Parts: sequence; structure tokens; C-alpha cells
Amino acid sequence: MATAERGIHLNDIGTKFLVTVAEDGSAKDISAGVVSTKKLLFRKPDDTEVFFAATYENTGVDGMIYVLSTADGSTGPKIDVAGRWELQAFIELVSGEKFTSDKYVFDVWDSIANA
Repeated sequence: MATAERGIHLNDIGTKFLVTVAEDGSAKDISAGVVSTKKLLFRKPDDTEVFFAATYENTGVDGMIYVLSTADGSTGPKIDVAGRWELQAFIELVSGEKFTSDKYVFDVWDSIANA
């Protein structure tokens, strides 16, 4: 996941949370013909968990999926709690096999002002 240190702040909108799904150290093919479900799970510092349908960064062959933060939390996380967040991909293959990505952690910082 590529984000600048201290780069995510309360109420940020449009922040891209990009995850590469890998197996045994190599990107996993999670393209449309292979995957039936692709979601990102976010756990907020208050232990609230929310899932969002993920979008392919490219075609999915490279294992890359993402969601964007939103103002209302409808299609991506609403960045409304400061502190340590967790992020993990959940994938279900057409074959029925289910697996998760590595878990990522990131910090959300208070903003000086809410414009």
C-alpha cells in the first residue's frame, strides 16, 4: 500500500487504499473470470469493521485491488476516527476457495481544521 507517512487525515476523501493480493510471495491472479467476490475489510480504532467491494487497479491478473475513501462511507471507508486502522483483502474464487491478504495497518491523524 503506497501512502505518505502521516498522509491520511480525518475526513480525507478520495484516498486510495491499494492492496496487492499475493500467494507464496507472488501476485495472485484475481481477474474477473477467476474471482466471484473481491472486498476490502477495514477495522477502525474503535473496532468497527466495514467491508467494501473493491475495484481492479488494472485487470486483476496482477492481484491489485483498491477502494477510495468517501464522505459518507457508502462505497469506501469514511475516515472519521483518528488512530490505528487495519486493512485486509477478502477474495472468493469462482471455485469457492476463500482467502485473505496480509493485514496492513495505517494511522489516521487529526486534522488541524475541518474546512
